[in-house]
Amino acid sequence: MIDINNFKVEVSCEYKGETYSVRDNGAIMRHPKKACRIRPLDNKWTFGEKNEANGYMFFASNIRVHQVVASAFWGHQKAEGMVVDHKDTNRCNNRAENLHWVTKLENVLNNPITRRRIINICGSVAAFLENPTLLRDSSADPNFKWMRTVSEEEAAKCKANLERWSQEDTEFTGVPQGNGIGEWIYKEYQPVKQGDSVRQDWTQLSTQMPHACEQQEEMALPSLMESLTSNAMQEYWKTPTKFPLCPTDTISLEEYYSSLEIGKIFSNNTYGTNTIIEFAISDDGKQLCVATHNPEGLKQWYITYVYILGDKYIHKNGGSFFEENGALKTITLFQGKEWTGDDCIDDYC
Repeated sequence: MIDINNFKVEVSCEYKGETYSVRDNGAIMRHPKKACRIRPLDNKWTFGEKNEANGYMFFASNIRVHQVVASAFWGHQKAEGMVVDHKDTNRCNNRAENLHWVTKLENVLNNPITRRRIINICGSVAAFLENPTLLRDSSADPNFKWMRTVSEEEAAKCKANLERWSQEDTEFTGVPQGNGIGEWIYKEYQPVKQGDSVRQDWTQLSTQMPHACEQQEEMALPSLMESLTSNAMQEYWKTPTKFPLCPTDTISLEEYYSSLEIGKIFSNNTYGTNTIIEFAISDDGKQLCVATHNPEGLKQWYITYVYILGDKYIHKNGGSFFEENGALKTITLFQGKEWTGDDCIDDYC
């Protein structure tokens, strides 16, 4: 665990009406508001708490730490639609040198799933950036609709930035180098045996199992059970369930993702049928999040996470909700977006 006091540079910034002190190691401290009582989280240095739904570090439940750090060291959002990107893809690594502001187009090209689809359609990412109309004129996935409006000027700027980033690593004075990718400074996972455990070689698990603890060469996973679909298993999900959209001939989250569609049946068992209301794939392409509705349930709204382990699709129970907003909020946070909808009863349960 990195010492929160091990830093080289400390600066101050204003973010969403609050004043923060920010360190280059990714730690932040919120200052009390003038003429107001000190709140429980004021004057305390923190790296934030990890949101299991999307992997980002949060402060006070709704402030993304990486945005505060980027604003402090690299300035506030430069233009509408820009987002903070983690260079090493580790969302827990909020060290200042690991963050930079990027456009929506630049950010989406960091997604391996998106890159592969663009390559399939246009021949290469470079070809798309040279001529965005290649995507515009194709019968691409509807999820690419916004990208079809990319202008030649935007594409040219994106290409220039990507070429620059490939040749340099912008840094600020005083930042120590050679700390390794991500440093894995937040080790939140402690495996616990439950019933018949599944054991795998750690080298394989480190790339396949989310939230795995790197300190063990071999570890015990929570018990998994077979589902009613041949190459699918269930995690924290006791009722045998069928997953109609799960690919049966291949093991590919990209293919699974492409089969999802709002209104389609995602799962069914003795307790009813769940239809899709929203779905998303993680930035690294290693996990799906699916929000569903089952009118026969006491709680009618559900979240399921899907990832690959070996030659199986693992369907992990992500919780149930009394209100639709509860599920929609969860999948919104999974995507790293800010929830702007209303509160719901599930926030207080």
